[in-house]
Amino acid sequence: ADHIKGGFFTYRYLGPGSGTNVRYNITLTVYMICNPSSGQLTQNINFTFFDGGNFQFIQTAPVTITNTYNLSKVRDEPCISDDVPGCYYTIVVYDLASIELPSRPNGYIVSYQRCCRIAGIQNLTAPSNAVGNTFTTLIPGNNVIAGGETNNSPVFPVNDTAIVCRNNYFQLSFQASDPDAGDSLSYSFCDAFNGGGQPGGNCPTCNTPDPATAPLYSPVPYGAGFSGSQPMGTGVTINSSTGIISGTAPPNPGEYVICVCVREYKSGVLVATHRKELHINVKSCESLAPRVNPFDKTCDGFTRTFDNSNPSALINSYHWDFGVLSLLNDTSNLAAPSYTYADTGVYLVKLVVNRNQECSDSSTTVIRVYPGFFPGFRMAGGCITSPFLFTDTTRTNYGFVDSWSWNFGDETTLADTSHLQHPQWTYSTPGVKTVTLTVTNSKGCVS
Repeated sequence: ADHIKGGFFTYRYLGPGSGTNVRYNITLTVYMICNPSSGQLTQNINFTFFDGGNFQFIQTAPVTITNTYNLSKVRDEPCISDDVPGCYYTIVVYDLASIELPSRPNGYIVSYQRCCRIAGIQNLTAPSNAVGNTFTTLIPGNNVIAGGETNNSPVFPVNDTAIVCRNNYFQLSFQASDPDAGDSLSYSFCDAFNGGGQPGGNCPTCNTPDPATAPLYSPVPYGAGFSGSQPMGTGVTINSSTGIISGTAPPNPGEYVICVCVREYKSGVLVATHRKELHINVKSCESLAPRVNPFDKTCDGFTRTFDNSNPSALINSYHWDFGVLSLLNDTSNLAAPSYTYADTGVYLVKLVVNRNQECSDSSTTVIRVYPGFFPGFRMAGGCITSPFLFTDTTRTNYGFVDSWSWNFGDETTLADTSHLQHPQWTYSTPGVKTVTLTVTNSKGCVS
């Protein structure tokens, strides 16, 4: 119990087998607490195979541990206010070198289940050490795309020793590589799966279901404010193209379960979804990594004030470059400077902290300077059961107005909206109504 901290399946197509069979190499990589006990380090396990379409049980296949090693940091990070060397995970690899399977139109789902996670996980309900894991992946068949059974899964690097400091901005890569030329990958947060529970009573082997239970799998019990799509709260997101997780870490130190789903496409067709799960440890440390507040446009003047949304006691100098390519003096060494642009345009603003020092870092943002955006409207009407006519009067000095979103303030319905430039609305009840118009222009202004 209390030892699983993440993992993922990968597989390689090895070629045709006898008759219409196909052969694969299938590997399960499991993250555990450092130096698990012999009881936690299960030497011999079974992978369970299900039909990829109807989830019918097909067979199990025995596999043993082929590699075990610790994932550690060997030196202190000078730019983080905490002592961070040490062991982070014990990595356990189960490698099924070759298995020959009959070709199936729906392909195969491969699963393994084991209890238990560690105690005190911040984004799960207690007791989190009664919550198990389901590791699973899909090998597609030819009903998805011709030759789907020859697919190779994406590969994740095992380099997960990133330091994440509470209330600090961070970036963490979950990027995978795909050995199949031409495949594309898309990333998203998704539910981590439960599977297996504490043994006891009439179920002494509940911690290691063998064979694994069939899909569909239940999510782990997320706590208030967290979910599979927001595993570290609303302040942390994942880039769907790069797999980079970024944002401001939650305030409470401790471990958080993160699961990333990687959707694999061939010629634009979704052929499989793969999963990597990990427990991220948020520490009571401080990072100097700066982040320019994302003021990406100014629509009401040429002056903008900038600041660093990730202040740190480790920062002892600032250097701002406001991105005017024709100037060398468009800079400041203030922590929160203001700058007035002489002309409209798009500028790349860069902040460097601790410039020319050991602990130096930078952050950039793009700002669009297009002042002169004046939303407005007028209306005609005054009686219920007769239409009110609304006329947009918005002006913009740059670009053109390109969207209108009206809310007519009619408390009797939720359908009192329109995206027309000059709409009308009929009220069924008398009274004071608050009408709101939100407009945008082609330069990115919203008001």
